[in-house]
Amino acid sequence: MLAELRQRQALGQLRAIDYLFAEFVAERGGGNSDMMALTASVLSLSNGQGDVCLELDGIAGKEVFPGSDDLDLAARHMPSLDEWISELEQCPWVGSPGDMQPMILDGLRLYLGKYWQFEQGVADQLLRRLSQSVEVNADLMRQGLEQRFGTLTDAPDWQRIAAAVSVLSPVSVITGGPGTGKTTTVLKVLLLLLEQQPLLDIRLLAPTGKAAARLSESITRQLASMEIPEQVRERLPSQVSTIHRFLRPDHRGRFRHNHRHPVVTDLVIVDEVSMVDLPLMSRLLDALPESTRLIFLGDRFQLSSVEAGSVLADICGPGGSLTFSEGRGRQLEQVGAIQEGLIESTADAGLMSDAIVELRHSYRFDAASGIGALAGMVNQGETRWADYEQVFEGFDDVTQYDWGQGSELPGAMQLRLMQWYGEYLSADDLEQAWQRLNQVRVLCATRQGVGSVEWMNQLVEEELSRQGLLSTGEEFYHGRPIMVTRNDYGLGIFNGDVGLVWEDEQGRFAWFENPEGGLRPISVHQLPEHETAYALTVHKSQGSEYDCVLMVLPEELLAVVTRELIYTGITRAKSELAIVSNPEVLMQGCGRRTSRGSGLAQRLGWA
Repeated sequence: MLAELRQRQALGQLRAIDYLFAEFVAERGGGNSDMMALTASVLSLSNGQGDVCLELDGIAGKEVFPGSDDLDLAARHMPSLDEWISELEQCPWVGSPGDMQPMILDGLRLYLGKYWQFEQGVADQLLRRLSQSVEVNADLMRQGLEQRFGTLTDAPDWQRIAAAVSVLSPVSVITGGPGTGKTTTVLKVLLLLLEQQPLLDIRLLAPTGKAAARLSESITRQLASMEIPEQVRERLPSQVSTIHRFLRPDHRGRFRHNHRHPVVTDLVIVDEVSMVDLPLMSRLLDALPESTRLIFLGDRFQLSSVEAGSVLADICGPGGSLTFSEGRGRQLEQVGAIQEGLIESTADAGLMSDAIVELRHSYRFDAASGIGALAGMVNQGETRWADYEQVFEGFDDVTQYDWGQGSELPGAMQLRLMQWYGEYLSADDLEQAWQRLNQVRVLCATRQGVGSVEWMNQLVEEELSRQGLLSTGEEFYHGRPIMVTRNDYGLGIFNGDVGLVWEDEQGRFAWFENPEGGLRPISVHQLPEHETAYALTVHKSQGSEYDCVLMVLPEELLAVVTRELIYTGITRAKSELAIVSNPEVLMQGCGRRTSRGSGLAQRLGWA
């Protein structure tokens, strides 16, 4: 079996770490070493693809590797469920929940040991926090809600309800699509909380530098339009940190803050939680006292994190109709968030259900927005091309292009693309160039192949160079956008951070956004691993928004093209969206949901 797995690694069907883990288990384990080697390789591979665990009943007896005529490898199937569980229970390297073993069998789920601990830790932390009681001054809160949301009506105001839930609960989740008012709502939450607790210490976090910068900009813009007493304004946070910086990594990437050295603060707000993977969420919760309030913001329909887990989707559960417990319903009525009997309540609602509110009305995408219409149709899983054609033909802000002959990008789209990117290269200074560059982006589903990030970056570079807009004769040419692909804790730049190479009288540097605002230079010779960034994967674009987006889907349907990917790509655009995709790929992708192996939702009480 190990010889076969080594061949599959050579084929690219396994990573080196998958093979090494299989080798470790096979050479040190007892029983059926071939079966355990196969199990270990598949478990490690699935973890690298985003699964927290293997759900055994879902893949027992099924094919896990395609065959290969080149190496004469037969298609490999997993064992039957009963045989598989029997073998796992006998393997010395497989433990039960709570054991410290390389693999953990928990019911019909098989985990890498540390991922079982991450998942159980997140569930325990959230449930312990949710079980705490919160004392509020109901009269003060009722006055605050009326001041910020107006007179109570007989229709549910979901922003008002979300604000009230966030004050009443030690952990709360405000989820909703772009433009539904998550930032506006959380600012009003802060004002309500500061009325209850004037000396509240508040920290704002986001998973990436770009997401942190965008949240900071949004808060600054919102605050400028709000009438707030100066003494209250002074208590509001002015800076947004990435989660990594907040936890203070050392030069080896290990976080200084944990349960032994926690960050003592009253309230932590985390934006773009859909991007937060399970290990990072576990470490964040571990570094916060249980007295710290938590507010999570995000869009549960977006792509999950690049690394393992689907934390926000698992926390939110199946969604659908909003249901509170009878106790929470009474609280919302008492503080003036809803009228009596307006929202369904049940004795069976769990702790997590009482903490979640979904904002449903988009203030960005109105009836005249094709972007909003497309996002809604994709989110609902619409797969009839005629309905999409009506949107593309009926709205000015969305365009669809079929792939041309010979895998060529349509000429009209190339022309529009050059117009977008030509503008930042004609800027008078760095700040103007930065602003213009970040108004546009190409988003791709894949990293390699036709229509991929590599393919599109090369196409844009060659065309801009042909038009004389840039000179690509050297690696760090003036005007080159780059994206960091490896964390550098010493420099304070992280995987996914986007910079711009720019030359002025001081020399040529790569410029990156500061979390505190503005741009900071880094020598191009100090940069960690990076790549050109005219085009990004949709995954890497999360946490960002652009005025104009070109989303490129592959010519043929690939596993990566799912409803969540398409929805996430569409909702990065604010004003103009173009999609290059053959209709059948777009429709089939909208009909497929992303599913990751995880037990977190069940641990949190969702069925």
